[in-house]
Amino acid sequence: MQLVLASNNLKKLTELQDLLAPLPIELVAQQALGVQEVEEPYLTFIENALTKARHASACAHAPALADDSGLCVNALLGSPGVASAHFATINMNPALDREANRRLQDAANNQLLLEKLQGASDRRAYYVSTFV
Repeated sequence: MQLVLASNNLKKLTELQDLLAPLPIELVAQQALGVQEVEEPYLTFIENALTKARHASACAHAPALADDSGLCVNALLGSPGVASAHFATINMNPALDREANRRLQDAANNQLLLEKLQGASDRRAYYVSTFV
């Protein structure tokens, strides 16, 4: 059975392929099937994951697996939450590949998080990962 991964993250694809290896499932990235990423406009992880899965499934005419995840920080009232991947605003460098831009975004996100937590006595946080 073919299952579409509603993501263009190659690292995520490899990790999930390894997890699913014992099963008769071929996990294929949506990009390999010509499916474009869809916006994640919702305020909850489940709504964003469902949107991605439904979009990939409809476009590929196959079942799809999608996730949404993020870091929720108590001192920031649950932020960055669903906005974790783009917490900081940066300009993507067109001269760099996707993964290099992602590393720059991650560094900016981490820097902004540390700035916002300066002086906070409660730095507890939790990670949410939702798969559909």
